[in-house]
Amino acid sequence: MLLLPPRKTLQAFVQQTIVPQLREQIDAGNTVLHIAIDDDDLRLDITINPAGSPYSSGSFAAYDVPKIKDRNPLYNALKAKADQLRGAEGLTGIIVGDGDCVALSDRSVNWDAVSTRQIVVEFFRQFSSLDFV
Repeated sequence: MLLLPPRKTLQAFVQQTIVPQLREQIDAGNTVLHIAIDDDDLRLDITINPAGSPYSSGSFAAYDVPKIKDRNPLYNALKAKADQLRGAEGLTGIIVGDGDCVALSDRSVNWDAVSTRQIVVEFFRQFSSLDFV
């Protein structure tokens, strides 16, 4: 999940949170300005260094690549299906298929991304009542 404020509140967030922090650092005489926010709803890191390169760039981490084994769309879908199958008799399992799910594509663009296998292993650790995924 991309951890930025909703689009409709982004401008107000910048004016109320980012700009005052930058002004405070400028008033304090800092030559390199830095803002880091990391909480459940928001994660960003901004550095402004005028002595650096004359070029500027920006980027954000891929928000659709799973990074936490039990907090991602694949795990959530497995958990929801396991809840539906609770108490079912016989061999029980889940067949997963979604060609657009990044967790299934094994596209690892980040060093800290978790694989499909890691997600499923964590799922079985928490839900031992199912026989297969």
